[in-house]
Amino acid sequence: MEFKNIQRNHPVYLLDKQTVEVKEGKVVDNQPHINTGIATISSNGQPMRDVTIEVEGKQTIYTIPEHLGVTFAGEIVLATDKADLLPEVGKLVNEADEIIKAYEPSKERKAKGEELLAALNPAIKEKQETEKRFKALEGDISGIRGMVKQLLDKLG
Repeated sequence: MEFKNIQRNHPVYLLDKQTVEVKEGKVVDNQPHINTGIATISSNGQPMRDVTIEVEGKQTIYTIPEHLGVTFAGEIVLATDKADLLPEVGKLVNEADEIIKAYEPSKERKAKGEELLAALNPAIKEKQETEKRFKALEGDISGIRGMVKQLLDKLG
């Protein structure tokens, strides 16, 4: 259904691409967009609507091309039908898959790069070895702390 045809109290579905959540809102008002200029037409020649949508008690006005059933407002996807969000959710899943696939090679590249930095620069190598020793000491101190606690528990 196009935004120009939705009436008051009609559900509108909002997909937040950042949180990957869908919220259902309702139309509070749907009016032709009145531009303070010459017409009610967007810069690319399509008629617009000012659609006020209430979600969780908060009202927001969106200026939407009237012939669309799905549109974007920043990181929010608005749709007049829940099923129209499926392609956008699919895109989010595919984008996440690509990032996950790139993670392991990037992790390996970082490790190899750090090794190469240490091999090429003795100061970096010394710093890495010092950090490694400190981490080992922290682990040892943690272990000693646990043993002292156990000993005190047995004595107490």
